[in-house]
Amino acid sequence: MSSSREELDNFMYNVAWLRRTRGISKREMAKRLGVGGKTLDLMERGKVPPRLSASVIFAVERQFCVDRCALLSRRLGE
Repeated sequence: MSSSREELDNFMYNVAWLRRTRGISKREMAKRLGVGGKTLDLMERGKVPPRLSASVIFAVERQFCVDRCALLSRRLGE
């Protein structure tokens, strides 16, 4: 079973991976997820933003049709 930190690391990696592989700008990705640019930048660098909420997971799931379990349990594309 994964630890909470591992799941969070997987999620943040997957956000960056989805943005890059879909050719989406940071500004557009932040808008789609309902977060600020600084929050997205922290996430893409593997740092936990101070105000990260579960709504971001749901936004990624909805925007990219990726199951939240997959977003947390593994790194997409590996």
